[in-house]
Amino acid sequence: MQRVKWGLLTSAALTLGLVLGCGGNKDGGTTTGGGGTGGETTGGKAGGSSKGVKFVEGKGTGTLKGHVKLDGTVDVKTLTKEYQARFNEKADQKDYCLKGGPESVEEQRYRVGRNNQVGNVFVWIEPAEPRTSFKVPKEQLDRYKGQTITLRQPHCTFVPHCLVLFPQYRDEKGALKPTGQKLHVVNDAKISHNTRWSSPENTNEGRTLAAGEELGTYALKPDRNNAVFIQCNIHPWMEAYARAFDHPYAALTKGQDMKTGQFLKADDPAYGTYEIPDVPAGVKVRVIAWHERAGYLDGGKNGVEKELAKGDNEQNFTLTPKQ
Repeated sequence: MQRVKWGLLTSAALTLGLVLGCGGNKDGGTTTGGGGTGGETTGGKAGGSSKGVKFVEGKGTGTLKGHVKLDGTVDVKTLTKEYQARFNEKADQKDYCLKGGPESVEEQRYRVGRNNQVGNVFVWIEPAEPRTSFKVPKEQLDRYKGQTITLRQPHCTFVPHCLVLFPQYRDEKGALKPTGQKLHVVNDAKISHNTRWSSPENTNEGRTLAAGEELGTYALKPDRNNAVFIQCNIHPWMEAYARAFDHPYAALTKGQDMKTGQFLKADDPAYGTYEIPDVPAGVKVRVIAWHERAGYLDGGKNGVEKELAKGDNEQNFTLTPKQ
């Protein structure tokens, strides 16, 4: 096990291409890969659509879980110093930026627990065969009606740093339909921020938000191949990432609570673990993992092929850090 330097980190926490924030994705991981484009389904039940999209349906459900282990060393003390040093770009606002909690002042890119596992890694599944989509059961879709995922800017950081979204699903004809889940963007700081995002499927040039102002709510388009990069033009170090899916079978490894934005305690044994409930059983899938700096993990953009069973399924990954 490699050593992790802790320094200033008192608590640590680490999902289409979405970018909301004060700047741009200048050095994040790759934003392409994952997702099929042609072929037949295998496993479970399959059926066609008027648009040539095949569907796969599970024979019951299971749970997919696992962890992401760090293979290397991350100097979080130095990364935090470098992150806070960028607050000097807005010297007149530096004191306010530093008043935030750990989720606002600690480095954002690598959230590593004392168990040497990494948070904020996107993990999801796609059908093993291309041009195939999951048929999502109605009882699962109903959970997302009226759901709001909020992206905040309490000081000079986006909270949470990573978001998993399920804004649309495919109906029996292969057309995208809204699930009812929406992304809500609010500036709850006492200073102005700008929020914008762009990806092949989603573009919003954004606008400046005065203190307490809301950008509004949005239903993003799913994109199997890209992450959405979020940034603030006023404070370029402010970055966030989201991945939007046409199915609910995705998660972030634990490190930061997506609802509250709070970091997990570094000694939490659940650090760097993930769990995706109600995955379709009896279906061959590709399990894919992606991190904003390290890019795609084991198996690359095609992931690791696996046939899901009823009950528990496990798939672990390793992450080699890239600065």
